[in-house]
Amino acid sequence: MNWKYTSVRVVRKYAAIPVALFCLLALYVFVSIGYRAVLGPVLGGVVGGLVAVVALVLFDASTELRSTTDGDQSPADYRISIALAGLYVTSILVLYRLVSYQRPWVHYAIFGGYAGYVAYDIATGASRRRVVAQLLVLTFVTYWSTQFAFPAGMYGPDTKYRYLPAVRTALTTGYVSLSQLIYLGHLTYVTATTVLMGVSAQLGYYLLSVVVLTGTLLVISVMDVTLPAIPDRVALYAALIFGCMSWTLGRGFQPNKLNFFYPLIILVGIATFGIFIHRRTHRRWLAIAVVVSPAIIFGHQFSAGAALVFLLTIGLFTSVVVSTLREEYRVVSYGSTLAFVAAYGLGIFGNPIHSGALLGRIVGLFNSIFAPAGGVSVGGTAAGGPGRYSQLPLDLLLVNTAAQALLFALAVFGAAVALRRSRWEFDFGIAWMGVLAVLLLVGLVFNSADTQPQRFYSLLGLFGLNVFAGVTLVWLCENGLPVGRKTVAGVVAVFCVLSLVSPVAGMHLSPSGDRIPHFQRFDRSESIAGEEWRAEYVSGEPTKEYRRIDGSSVTIDTSGMVEGSVYTYDLTSRTSGVVTDVGLSLGGRQFAFVLFDQDPKEGRIYTNGRYDAYRHG
Repeated sequence: MNWKYTSVRVVRKYAAIPVALFCLLALYVFVSIGYRAVLGPVLGGVVGGLVAVVALVLFDASTELRSTTDGDQSPADYRISIALAGLYVTSILVLYRLVSYQRPWVHYAIFGGYAGYVAYDIATGASRRRVVAQLLVLTFVTYWSTQFAFPAGMYGPDTKYRYLPAVRTALTTGYVSLSQLIYLGHLTYVTATTVLMGVSAQLGYYLLSVVVLTGTLLVISVMDVTLPAIPDRVALYAALIFGCMSWTLGRGFQPNKLNFFYPLIILVGIATFGIFIHRRTHRRWLAIAVVVSPAIIFGHQFSAGAALVFLLTIGLFTSVVVSTLREEYRVVSYGSTLAFVAAYGLGIFGNPIHSGALLGRIVGLFNSIFAPAGGVSVGGTAAGGPGRYSQLPLDLLLVNTAAQALLFALAVFGAAVALRRSRWEFDFGIAWMGVLAVLLLVGLVFNSADTQPQRFYSLLGLFGLNVFAGVTLVWLCENGLPVGRKTVAGVVAVFCVLSLVSPVAGMHLSPSGDRIPHFQRFDRSESIAGEEWRAEYVSGEPTKEYRRIDGSSVTIDTSGMVEGSVYTYDLTSRTSGVVTDVGLSLGGRQFAFVLFDQDPKEGRIYTNGRYDAYRHG
């Protein structure tokens, strides 16, 4: 027994070394096989691992992490926080009153500045209520700013073309089609909200999606209630990091079905931890878990599966804790935890809405891994695989993944610090990150729709990367430079600006958006008017063919059109892009900018300045 625990202590002390070596190996492998799109985050992991080796192994730095109840507290006057929140809201309203269809550069400055101030408030010991209120203002206003920038709306493709029509049908007929049953829960939430608020289906969906996503920060900020080893400041930093990371910004800018389930996934996980460690109140946590679970199971198939992976990891970890590390941790009864995890799994696989589809997804996953190289790959813009964004210039990739690189650097260093703490809460977080890292690797290597890398990355940001990045920020406050708090504020400000700049947060408003062809996710009034004109006056528009101009640009090829046929051209596709057969391969599809000038032989029969219609010949 002594040998076992001595070995564990040695692993904890020197874990930064194999982590750094693994990151270096991953960097070499990805460079060798041409996976350039992930070099930024992997390079960040390398930096974090090497810094951990120097600080923790060579210099044996302290790993003390204090909560706001320990030590000195010197938060700024609360009136400063109120004034800055009001200033941020007013600034966003004024900016987008003056500017449309673009993001003013000043927005980056005030977003980073305000986020940095919130980070400084956390470092100086401001109360949880004060910090959370600022987080809600910061994130909600930022997410909704795209709806100010695009008055006709900005959206995810599935939202506009699948879910909004389903909501409108439900409002009219009271029914949801069988093809939408796997999304029944979130469609029900939106329909009920639309009826209660008396707003349009579009506004109801967008508003509820953004509000619920913002509410995820509330859940993350109280994770220390059931994970007592995590200081409250780490929980607050974790909420801030999640709310401002590029992926979450993108979900907020483009309202999406997953927004409805992020808070439920983390809440059911927190409740399961409550069942595990709180002997006296475990029934209360069990009641919360029982109430939340059906909302996930009947709400959205992927979210139900994501929560299942989370709970299975918790169940496996608690079993390992009790069987092999009983004396290292202060362990409480775990029987109820495993029973709930089993019940949740039965709820998913016993649900007729999911059972058949889940079996098909499992078969598809195995086919994607074990099929021959010449097999059929998964199409779609969201597919994994080696082609996703790796065709873009390396300098563009590194600049636009700088935020992810910084996040991985902070998280890897924080994980090395946390591992030395010998607390099961941190050990579970590391185990969870390990599980997701394996799934993420599968998603990168094998082109399967069910192992899309971004799905696992979002779960890492929900619980994992954000927590250990928070550990690093608190460590900097406690053990960093004499100006540790200001350093933390600066790091967070830089991270938030880089996140907002990144195309991951949204191609259309990113400074690099005009260099990366992509799927249009917004409407302009001119485009809407043009489509209405086309629907009324044009019947049978021919399928447009495109001719390549260069690697990322095409033009409309009219050579095969029948004389007299009418076709349209939206000027937005010049800076946004369309799906083509001859464009730049990004994921499972090809995209290109459409550059088109009127041929003298073509007669323009309609225009509103941005949307034109031509009669061929």
